[in-house]
Amino acid sequence: MKLLDTNALIRHFQDSNGVVLPDEYAISRITYVEFLSFRDMVEEEVNGYIEVLENAFRIIELDSTLASSAAALRRRLAIPLGDSIILATALDYDLKLVTSDKRLKRKYDKLITLKYI
Repeated sequence: MKLLDTNALIRHFQDSNGVVLPDEYAISRITYVEFLSFRDMVEEEVNGYIEVLENAFRIIELDSTLASSAAALRRRLAIPLGDSIILATALDYDLKLVTSDKRLKRKYDKLITLKYI
């Protein structure tokens, strides 16, 4: 299973016309919040996206274990809160991170390499 960060989720909807294959993608709750927070969305769009996100993606909630992992990554890597939650989600749930954020991708690749050495 793959974890989409916010920019990958946006690209997914742009490229696929919203088609999501079951059990293929997950998103973190922070990605859900970031995606639905865009100012240009009108209420009807938000409601439509909520339905798609809730039904088509596995949404991984932020629990205390994941929050602790994210905090540790944020301290260690000096990255934004959202990025630390997304990284922690990918690492803790052993998911492949899909992102177009080159900085975040480098950090993920380095951490995933260290995890399996």
